[in-house]
Amino acid sequence: MKDILGFITQTYFPEFHTFPVLAKMGHLDLAYTAGARGSRDNNKDFAAAVDRRDWKNAGIEQRDGRKAFRADIAQAWFNQAAQQEPFFIGDRNCRKPLSQLLKR
Repeated sequence: MKDILGFITQTYFPEFHTFPVLAKMGHLDLAYTAGARGSRDNNKDFAAAVDRRDWKNAGIEQRDGRKAFRADIAQAWFNQAAQQEPFFIGDRNCRKPLSQLLKR
């Protein structure tokens, strides 16, 4: 597991260590079944959602081509991660929820 984790963090998702624990679990499950490279190269929408830290959409996108049972579990983890760390748009350092940005 440590080798997989190191490979993912150094090669494909350098901010992995900052992800919520449940997002890490969902990501590791995908990397285990699809391969670390597959989680980034074969599923561009998943990779884009992870780069945005959009955990809810990462959960949806990771389902592509996976067995329903595995995908359901990982999606539940990503959904819980989305509750812990809501998705923010715009400048990722800004960290303002969409609801606050729309109030004007």
